[in-house]
Amino acid sequence: LDPYRVEAISITDVLSDVNSQRLVMLIVSDAGVARSGFNQERIDLTREFIFQLRHKVRRVALLNPMPSQRWDGTTAEEIAKLIPMFELNKKGLQNAIHFLRVYSKQF
Repeated sequence: LDPYRVEAISITDVLSDVNSQRLVMLIVSDAGVARSGFNQERIDLTREFIFQLRHKVRRVALLNPMPSQRWDGTTAEEIAKLIPMFELNKKGLQNAIHFLRVYSKQF
């Protein structure tokens, strides 16, 4: 909406424009790892978001810029149980794309 990307758009509005079961989604997020903590509210909101996505896209995966060994005991560890999570590196990107392509017949 604006060149500086400071105006927020609700996820409901974004998803209302998406209406194809042929789409896959790749999310880039640290899933809370950067703060090295545990945030139940973030997990709950992510669960709700994933639930909304299931009606709009075939498959979804998450690329996490933090190394997987840092995920243990954090919010990211729990989010990885909700959504396939890959490290944001060459191998992780390849695995995420493979996951989205090969397994895109079912969410």
